[in-house]
Amino acid sequence: MTDFLILGVFILFTIFGLIRPYISFAGYLWVNTMAPQTIVFGFLAGKSLSLYMALVCFISLVLGFRKLSVPHQKAVPFFLVLFAVWITLSTYNAQFPFIAWVVWDTTFKTVLMAFFLLFVIQTRKQLEFMILVLISSLSFYIISAGAKTLTGGGGYGNTLIVGGGNSGMAESSTLATFAVVAMPIIFFLKKHITLITQLQGKNYLWYGALILCLGTVIGTSARTGLVALAAYIAIYFIKPKNILKIIPVLIICAIAFIYFAPDSWKERMGTMENVSEESSAMGRVVVWKWTIDYVATKPIMGGGFWSFIANKGQLNKYTEDFYLSNSKAYHSIYFQLLGEQGYGGFFIYFFMLFLAFMTNRKIMRSTVYDDWSKDLAMHMNHAIIIFCVGGAFISIAYQPLIFTIIALTISHYSILEKSTLEKTKFRSAH
Repeated sequence: MTDFLILGVFILFTIFGLIRPYISFAGYLWVNTMAPQTIVFGFLAGKSLSLYMALVCFISLVLGFRKLSVPHQKAVPFFLVLFAVWITLSTYNAQFPFIAWVVWDTTFKTVLMAFFLLFVIQTRKQLEFMILVLISSLSFYIISAGAKTLTGGGGYGNTLIVGGGNSGMAESSTLATFAVVAMPIIFFLKKHITLITQLQGKNYLWYGALILCLGTVIGTSARTGLVALAAYIAIYFIKPKNILKIIPVLIICAIAFIYFAPDSWKERMGTMENVSEESSAMGRVVVWKWTIDYVATKPIMGGGFWSFIANKGQLNKYTEDFYLSNSKAYHSIYFQLLGEQGYGGFFIYFFMLFLAFMTNRKIMRSTVYDDWSKDLAMHMNHAIIIFCVGGAFISIAYQPLIFTIIALTISHYSILEKSTLEKTKFRSAH
């Protein structure tokens, strides 16, 4: 039955998206974020659904080319193309080319689709539709994991996403971090949603979604999620005008942790007090030390995707506290990019993030744009910061979510600039 439901959604995105590029790209965003082929067990299981939606997107670009427009901010599109070229060159020179080309295929498509997304969003309603699709796609994981936690099914090592395994969005640290990334966007929709009027003023629905996000963080027992949540509380609530708001939020968090957190979560969080004695945390530090030495031998382009395989048998020289026989992943977007793309790829990637962040700052500080736009920019920046904080401890540099946030930020700015230009022309004409 689930397969037929997903197939029905596919058909709707295809029919309405063929001549409306923003709808077809929303369909691709849904597939790339939710990955429905990994959570079903029928005839759609394992199928290349993203490839299908990508084909629909490119057909829509041809049929609906008159509905496209060039983004006003030119730097981010340039760096997206540059990053796509860079990862191709680094893969060509990769230390482990077979697996590197497999990862390149997915990552290149993610970057390419983020680039084209910049050209298809023309109006505020289209932008809000894309944001709703993004949150709806994330909600599958958040509702599944959050509800399971609140009914006593969470805990370290427990499966929260049926069929998701321990990879992609279903991986515990990734799921916990992205649940926190979703929170500022949910806060924005709670206050400003216009596309679905029935959801306006339904605070219990939005607060319910936020509680499920919190439940997801607890249920995964991922310490990365707690760090990301602490970062969000810090950047949003610890301000003079918000200082009174933090008290009820902290009370709700405390109650949730006391009543819904399993013992395994409390025990795992307790290990944060003794990081030097915890092999999992120290294993990350060991890999990071190795990465610094590794990238010194390949400073420009790094070793290509999955180059961490090279640390097998090399890590014990960096520690005397425990033995590491197998290779260990980078466990950080910063060291992941250094090791796989070198200092060149590291700069390109984070300069894109910096440009998106500063574009949002420009919108927030403007005296021309309205509260809807300023609030969206603020919450997008919160999502970027949370990603960068949580990403310090997990290898999620190429996840589609962050490239989508970058693309939506630049599309938002293009819409605002187009509207401002039209208003200026109108005033000049009259």
